Amino acid sequence: ADFARVQEIIQRKAQHHIKERRKVGLFTYNGFLWCSKCADRLHTYRNNFDRYYYICSNKKRHNEAGEALCQYSSFMNRDRLEPMLDEIFAERLTERAFLRRIFDYQMAKAERHGAEARIARLRDQIAKLKGQRQRIMDLFIDGELSRDDRAFRLAQIDRELRQAMDQLAAEAPSASLDPVGLARAFAPFMRWKFLNREDKRRLLGALEPQIKAANYVIDGMSIPLDCFIGTHAKTAPFASRELPCR
Repeated sequence: ADFARVQEIIQRKAQHHIKERRKVGLFTYNGFLWCSKCADRLHTYRNNFDRYYYICSNKKRHNEAGEALCQYSSFMNRDRLEPMLDEIFAERLTERAFLRRIFDYQMAKAERHGAEARIARLRDQIAKLKGQRQRIMDLFIDGELSRDDRAFRLAQIDRELRQAMDQLAAEAPSASLDPVGLARAFAPFMRWKFLNREDKRRLLGALEPQIKAANYVIDGMSIPLDCFIGTHAKTAPFASRELPCR
């Protein structure tokens, strides 16, 4: 079971192109952050003054008019953003009242009118996107697509797939998702403030969170909890101090 879990983690990292980058400086959350404005990955950046930043990858890509593909996100200084994330992992995810709010939010979502129809539609959409992804890979293997074309098309498909899976996880919480299960899953974060960077990344790698952030606002987080409670659960939306909690 442990071996299978490790293989699953490796496969997901490969799918999201997560790798260690040592030349740009030490970042704790690189590979786990996504832009909440355009849903693309946040990359790391070091300027000439040795200041470290997180930046949306679409901020560096431009359309035919020369405009950045993501115009609504800004550079986020590592030394300001990471303490905000540390507080969420060390304080919020270990707070019983907050875990109860996550549970109540999930149950309320499941009871809303039309949930079954939305779930069926999202599952169909995910199946179609996975089929499109496989066809792109087949075309590349057959030599009908260049490497750049493959990367461009896969980036679009993966972005839509992440959004659909996040929506499905929010619409279809498992009955095994309860405050006790959440507390058990997040128990290791009780020692978060005492861990060094390597230990934090090891723990993050085991839980594989996808954190949505932009302009120093943490909009939400998705964590696959199947290794703890046998299901994939999406946490309720929450915000950092710049915005009131929703």
